[in-house]
Amino acid sequence: MRPTIDDQDRELIAIRSAALAARTTPQVGDFVDFANDVTRRISHLWTHWSPPDIQTSDNGSFYLGNNRCSFSGGLYPAIPAELFTPTGERREGSAWMFHHDYATAHNGRVLYCPFPCVALCKRNRNLPERSLGEENNGADAYLLVEQGRSRMGRGMVCLS
Repeated sequence: MRPTIDDQDRELIAIRSAALAARTTPQVGDFVDFANDVTRRISHLWTHWSPPDIQTSDNGSFYLGNNRCSFSGGLYPAIPAELFTPTGERREGSAWMFHHDYATAHNGRVLYCPFPCVALCKRNRNLPERSLGEENNGADAYLLVEQGRSRMGRGMVCLS
């Protein structure tokens, strides 16, 4: 019989949830509200270039580790991180962790804890718009050309 979440797991969840609450920048696992009423979660941060980019996903698996989340699943194109603004809101999101933090087969436990929420705010109006078709759920798109490279992503205008 697989063990369920117990007091020791709840203590780990509380510690890791507090670390999520202390973050000051958008991170993997956070919710993203788009102006077209689409909500996704941050699934990857491209931090090896400046400014960094953020990719989102409709669903997937989020591992809740110490001071971070990691993601497994499909990704949408990247969006520059400077376009995201924290809302101050927190929402219950699913994640998983190892029972008693012991990594072994069949020892994962699904949990729910509060994750920060961000909004994608106004993009640079100098960026040309182009349609990405149906796969973007009606979202605006942009092409950002920077330092000799192109990056595709979705850009929406927040309502605030």
